[in-house]
Amino acid sequence: MVSIHEALKKAKREQLARRREQRPSLTIVPSQEEGAAEALHIRPEGQPLKSLDESLITYINPESPVACNFRSLGKVLAALGGRCRGRFGITSALRGEGRTTIATNLGLVWAEEPRERVLLMDADAGSPALASRFALPGEPGLSEILSGPAGGSIEEALLSAVRPSGVPRLDVLPFGGEAVPLAQLLASEWMQPLWEYLKRAYTRVILDLPPVATREDARAMSRVADGLLMVVRAGATDRRPVRRRLAWLASVRRESVVGCVLNGVEAKASLSHST
Repeated sequence: MVSIHEALKKAKREQLARRREQRPSLTIVPSQEEGAAEALHIRPEGQPLKSLDESLITYINPESPVACNFRSLGKVLAALGGRCRGRFGITSALRGEGRTTIATNLGLVWAEEPRERVLLMDADAGSPALASRFALPGEPGLSEILSGPAGGSIEEALLSAVRPSGVPRLDVLPFGGEAVPLAQLLASEWMQPLWEYLKRAYTRVILDLPPVATREDARAMSRVADGLLMVVRAGATDRRPVRRRLAWLASVRRESVVGCVLNGVEAKASLSHST
């Protein structure tokens, strides 16, 4: 199993090697020319959160041990560079592993940085849940945009679908009301224009993906995300399906798989990285 810690150590070794060769390390700096709020005409803060979902632990109790672990995970992933920047997908082997909880809290962690603009995108047709975490309407959303935006304008479609989360620098794009499989969405002629627009508007796009049920799912996810994180619930998931799904993902694009995160250690008391 790919280890996040091992990947981080590898990144550090490569950084040290560059320094020895007297070459500057590569740093990604977000553009300051146009933020997502200006591009989409959305107030940066949106409306303050009125209904707090208990899973938003990083926002509700920012000094708690679990929130600190989420920040640690965010730093580890950020240190991996390109694969965790741009389009970053979160998936699992089965349902009920905590993908949406990991996605929302990573979004909250990364949005704490003033230079970041983060979009949480719901890409799970089977069980869309992102909008409800922030007490937002579930449609229109991604499925309506990729089915063909009204008037043929991606910007207008996003204006009606993207919603401020209530947390500064963090927006939400719900899945929408049309139950369209991920592979079918990817075939939409509007997919590439959507990514091009979001690339200019956000520094990070976090995709809450469905579980990897088939090899076709693995192929679709590897195409849509630059990096993929597998969520595993402690004490609830057998290793064999996890290894099988990781093998499927790696067979498509090995470099996209950044590792696994173990969720639900000691009930709700902890979250740790896989080793």
